[in-house]
Amino acid sequence: MFAYAKKWLITILVRLELISTYKLNFIIELFAPLFVLVFVKLSIWYSVYNGQHDLILNHYTLADMIQYQVGVFIFSILIGGNSTIALSEDIRLGRVTSFLLYPFSLWEHFTATYISDRLFRLLLIAITLTLAYLAVPSWGIPHFSFLSLCIALLFSVGAGMLWYSIGFIIGLLAFWLDELWTLHVIMTTLAQFLSGATIPLSFYPPWLQSALHYLPFSLLASTPVRIFIGKPVNLTYQLTLLVVWLCLLQGLVYFTWKKGIKNYSAAGI
Repeated sequence: MFAYAKKWLITILVRLELISTYKLNFIIELFAPLFVLVFVKLSIWYSVYNGQHDLILNHYTLADMIQYQVGVFIFSILIGGNSTIALSEDIRLGRVTSFLLYPFSLWEHFTATYISDRLFRLLLIAITLTLAYLAVPSWGIPHFSFLSLCIALLFSVGAGMLWYSIGFIIGLLAFWLDELWTLHVIMTTLAQFLSGATIPLSFYPPWLQSALHYLPFSLLASTPVRIFIGKPVNLTYQLTLLVVWLCLLQGLVYFTWKKGIKNYSAAGI
């Protein structure tokens, strides 16, 4: 058991060391989300409300919307990002062969990498939120309880695995498809709009809100953000929906892998 846990720990530490090596990428990943948050999202919504703090749009005041967008910023960084492109390249270039020989599977390797990326993103969130507050202190940081923060963070772990599973399934399609970039962009864009990461789902027409009630997209942004900022959430239903979709997607991961590996061929390691 200890030896198995050590494999996970080493993989996570190696990935963190690799991330820290590329300092330019670190700087870009640090300031790009901050720029989008402060100078794009918050500025746009401030203009939409015309600075009127008492104006209410779909149950959101200006203060509520600022808190919502800061929440989206936090949980999009925590949950976002997946292994689609890296996995598809490993399959296309024949690097999967090594995982068929070593006692650490492809899924375990990419999952450990995903965990290390989340740890790095936690650091990004802490730094960028501090810089955002210093840049625009009047907009402030959302008011939240410690309990709501803990629940939202725990929920985001499951939501992150949900998005990771979706990306992993798309990556496995490289067993049959040569190029997955277009499919990856389509799925990312679709999730961006249907998760509530762009605008709250209450702004959508009722028929679309009803459909999203059963789909996994709202779990990726809307649900953890609403928990975080203290909006009403049926936590029992959302957790049930999360577990059901995680089971379905993990089953699909296993099925796609078993089917795809039968078509796989590569020379060397």
